[in-house]
Amino acid sequence: MSGCRTPAVAIGCLAVLTLALGLPLTFLYGGVRTFGYLAGIGGLPVVLIYLAVNIAVIRAFRTEFRAEFRLGRHLLIPGTAALVFLFPLWEILFPGAYTLMNLLPFLAFGWLAIGVVAAIVLRTRRPATFHALGRSFPPARPASSAIPRSKADHLNQVSR
Repeated sequence: MSGCRTPAVAIGCLAVLTLALGLPLTFLYGGVRTFGYLAGIGGLPVVLIYLAVNIAVIRAFRTEFRAEFRLGRHLLIPGTAALVFLFPLWEILFPGAYTLMNLLPFLAFGWLAIGVVAAIVLRTRRPATFHALGRSFPPARPASSAIPRSKADHLNQVSR
């Protein structure tokens, strides 16, 4: 993480990997065909992530943020979006004809399998780190805490 809480190392690794794949393939097959291959590989992860986020919104607002739950915003919209994205998922998994382009998304399944194995290993070896994954905010401090949470809070308390 950088000072601005940006995953700079992950962004750099992704840029290097993209260039390492994209440049040689572009010189071999041309830009349009290379884009088609890389987009074919990336289509399935995008659909799966979009589905997972919509389902996570429904679950989070039905369990953890129940007081903030709104039927339209936290159930109907993400539920409808998840249903709509089942159509491209079906087409990716069961294409009309199996060509190289239609088989490329299955590379994403291999990548997903590696991620699942890594998550299982992390969960068994470092459970605290595993449970901290995906958390954007640190645990809230009690309201009676005398220690300010940020410099802005400190300045607000001093100016009162």
